[in-house]
Amino acid sequence: MDAIVPYLRQLEHAGVVAIFRPIHEMNEGWSWWGGRPGPYGSRELYRFTYWYFVEYYGLHNMIWTWNVKDVGMNSIADYWPGNEYVDVVSLDVWMKAFPSADDYQQILTVAGGKPIALAEVAAIPSPSVMSAQPRWVWWMVWAEYLKDEAFNTDESVKEAYYMPRTLRQGDIPILSKK
Repeated sequence: MDAIVPYLRQLEHAGVVAIFRPIHEMNEGWSWWGGRPGPYGSRELYRFTYWYFVEYYGLHNMIWTWNVKDVGMNSIADYWPGNEYVDVVSLDVWMKAFPSADDYQQILTVAGGKPIALAEVAAIPSPSVMSAQPRWVWWMVWAEYLKDEAFNTDESVKEAYYMPRTLRQGDIPILSKK
């Protein structure tokens, strides 16, 4: 973590706010930090990371994005670090083509009114998915999947990128923690 502090500090001095998503996919066991529910598991590591950058180093230019993967969605609350540590709640969608209605509801419930995002997707959400699940404030397609016809066609990319937006800049406030 020390290695990235100078870069975060450089961004802070330049007035840049970074979307920071540490301990991502914490409900999945593929990484050394993931798949450890409960009070002394992955969520405690997230809290420590927050403390380290915000309290110890005094960095205040990050949008703290808590993240889970689309597995075991009924137990994601076991990984929740607490409202004070999270600005945005996000989901990575890899096991399903799109987030299910149940996944969407699970994320909304944990978020408790905070903005929600699709941090990683292979298939770009269609206008019908976005219409049925309107609270997603952004989605990010994994680069090599954008032009992979197994996930996205030219037409689906055009539909997604040209769909009308209902949110405008400033509609979702994320308050400074200074």
